[in-house]
Amino acid sequence: MVKVSDVEIRDEYITLDVNTKVVDGAKACKEKGVKYIVVLEGDEIKGVATASDFACKVVAEENLDKTLGDIMSSPAVVCDINDDVEDVAKKMYENDYSVLPVVSDKELKGVITAKDVIYALAEEHIPEEKKEAIIMALRPTLHGVRLG
Repeated sequence: MVKVSDVEIRDEYITLDVNTKVVDGAKACKEKGVKYIVVLEGDEIKGVATASDFACKVVAEENLDKTLGDIMSSPAVVCDINDDVEDVAKKMYENDYSVLPVVSDKELKGVITAKDVIYALAEEHIPEEKKEAIIMALRPTLHGVRLG
């Protein structure tokens, strides 16, 4: 079984408070060049806000008065660095999440995306001679798309 620790954990995220205005969150993402915000209340992970959340819950509704707490995917679903990647895939599917925070001993270590999970599962389950073709076929559908 492939563990989360076997997958390259992404550090392309920022952490912001649940009460941060969405405009400030978007500016912080642009400044840092990231797509994911792990939303905190104190030290506790409350959810994740993604580019999709901004598009669907801010832009489409034309409401810039919202906070990250209003648009984040919640409740918070996290995975442990020692979890099996198959279990992470199941969590993502059951919750319709495309990214999960990765923790170890309750400390945030990074994020893992649906794309990372699919690639890791492909490495483990798909015969070598078919991997490249399958991954190339999936690539266009994996860019910024939520599971479900």
